[in-house]
Amino acid sequence: MWWSVIEHVSQLGFMIAIVTVSRTWSRRAQEERQRTEAERLRSALKIGISALRTRYEGNLRILAHGDLPLVSARNQICLLRTQFGRLTCLEAPEIEAVMAASVAAECVESEMAIAGGKLGAVVFEIPKRRAAQEVLRSRLRDACSLLATAEQHLGPREMPGGEPALGEQSADTRCAGDFREPAAVAAPDNVARRRPPLRAPAAVGEMSG
Repeated sequence: MWWSVIEHVSQLGFMIAIVTVSRTWSRRAQEERQRTEAERLRSALKIGISALRTRYEGNLRILAHGDLPLVSARNQICLLRTQFGRLTCLEAPEIEAVMAASVAAECVESEMAIAGGKLGAVVFEIPKRRAAQEVLRSRLRDACSLLATAEQHLGPREMPGGEPALGEQSADTRCAGDFREPAAVAAPDNVARRRPPLRAPAAVGEMSG
């Protein structure tokens, strides 16, 4: 009788262990798939947001010189929005940054359509009034700032241990014109010992004599 009870208990424990291990591996595989999907989405969003920011920075330069018409980024926005159905794969700060950048881009497109006349399918005339130009310039700057913030949120993830992922650059490397003079390299001891001692400067009287 006891052997029968022990046999049934051992079989039950074996089945519980199999189910537990199976669920653990299934959960890990699902988490890995979600992580891979999130990284792919980040890459796609970062490419679209970078192209959108480049377009608006070009419009800022055009607005400063006033020699060319403004170019709409409506096509880039539509292409970027095709990825919004998968935003739930990302973390909350990333979703907020992407949505804020998208809203800012829409504000720019609306302002260009209102302030300047449409010259073509994706081309707008620079506003004639000074006040309209200032409003459009402010919208473009806000959009570029929010787009850059979204790019930073979608940047490389940190590796386990707090180290940045490969390909991530520091702020000093990204900033153009940030030059730091390298530190002086100390001479070896044997070179310092062979160096002749410096002579003291001659007195004023000796130099005149």
